[in-house]
Amino acid sequence: MNSSKKARIAHLAGPTATIQNTPPLVTSNKARAKHGLPLLKDDDGAALRHDALRAQRLAAPAKVYVEQFSAHPLESDVAELYGPPDGYIGADGVFRKERQGAGDKPVYEIELKPEDGLYPLPYMATQADGTAWFGGGQWRGQGVMRISVINWWTRDTDIDRALDAILRALAASRSAA
Repeated sequence: MNSSKKARIAHLAGPTATIQNTPPLVTSNKARAKHGLPLLKDDDGAALRHDALRAQRLAAPAKVYVEQFSAHPLESDVAELYGPPDGYIGADGVFRKERQGAGDKPVYEIELKPEDGLYPLPYMATQADGTAWFGGGQWRGQGVMRISVINWWTRDTDIDRALDAILRALAASRSAA
C-alpha cells in the first residue's frame, strides 16, 4: 500500500486538545421527539430530563417568557427585593400585562435577537441514518476526521454504528479508486 494513501488515526487528549474539548453535537431529545426518533436515556432506561445545550445563533428574533423566581430555589424567599414581573401567562397560555386569575404565572418577557450573539439551546439537527456526526479537521497539516463519540452518552451501539460507517466509506473510496 502506498504510504500516502495509508489511513491515519489521531487521538488528541489534554486540556488544550480542541478535538476532545469541543462539546459533542448530540441530537437533543426535543428534536428526537419532534421527528419520532428514539429518545436518549439514562443508565436506568428513563428518558433524559434535560438536553445538553449548545451555543447557536437564532435565525429570527424570538420572544420568550421566563417564570419569575425560577433561576434559583431561594429567590422566592426574598421576593420583596425584586421588582414586579413584566406580566402573566394565563391558563390559556396567553401573555397579559395584568393578572387575570389566581393561577396566572408571573413572568419576565425577553426578546432574543440574532444580533445579540449565540444562545445556549437544545441541538435540533438530526442525521438520517442515526450514525455519529463526522466532521473534517486539520492536524499537523493533514486532513483528519472528527467523530463525536467520546462522551458519557456514548454506548457500544453508537461506536459500532460509527465504525460501520467508517468501514463503508473506506470500502466505497477504495472501490472508486
